[in-house]
Amino acid sequence: MVDIHSHILPGVDDGSDSFAESVEMARLAVSGGTTEMLVTPHCNIPELYSNYSGGYITKRFEMLKKEVEDAEIPLKLFLGAEVYITDDIIRLYRRNMLNTVNGGKYMLVEFGFGEEPEYMDYMLDSLLDEDVIPVVAHPERYYASFDYPEMIYGWVMKGCGIQVNKGSIMGKFGEKPEAVARVLMGHNLVHCVASDAHTSWHRTNYLRDVYDFICDMYDEDYARLLLETNPHNVIFGGGLSLNDEPVFPDVDLRNWF
Repeated sequence: MVDIHSHILPGVDDGSDSFAESVEMARLAVSGGTTEMLVTPHCNIPELYSNYSGGYITKRFEMLKKEVEDAEIPLKLFLGAEVYITDDIIRLYRRNMLNTVNGGKYMLVEFGFGEEPEYMDYMLDSLLDEDVIPVVAHPERYYASFDYPEMIYGWVMKGCGIQVNKGSIMGKFGEKPEAVARVLMGHNLVHCVASDAHTSWHRTNYLRDVYDFICDMYDEDYARLLLETNPHNVIFGGGLSLNDEPVFPDVDLRNWF
């Protein structure tokens, strides 16, 4: 499997706090069947984490790769970022301050959980105009998605990628994100499922459990699409596919709770 969202780079955000912890995360990921992983430190969060592209992050990444290799863990690591969207994101991108996925056309992006739909639409359009393909991290956790799951249908139709967290699917973030995740999957509006791992003991990057869960809920072809084929293509610049034709989610989730 391929994990495109992991806070395994130590000492740069709220994820791993040491190289020893990162090695344990890598070992756990491999035990669950992961062979490739995108390293995605938080980036551009105002007054919290900057982690812009350049020497420090690149050096830290190379150090992590060596630690994993020295531990003889068969996990290939690639550099990216989880880029927090702010008003100046296009300026930062044009100044080459943001790490795209493996230096390619995709960018893993996130919004503030309480952001307005109109702002999110505008910023995604702005990135697409720059020939960047946003892969939106965990949209099922954004408050607007609880009331307007059709918002994500619009993002898919624009050409954005959609990444859902394994924890959301399995109910680890509460009933609302779980419900949105299930609706998105059932309406063919998800391209990738990823761990969004932060440690080796909580919110981990062990993916076998969610792979089996999706196999049981849908089928193995869907699980492989979300956890192997599409994530691999994100890292290497291929195309993204959906399980079937996207379906407009005409669902009032407010009646579910």
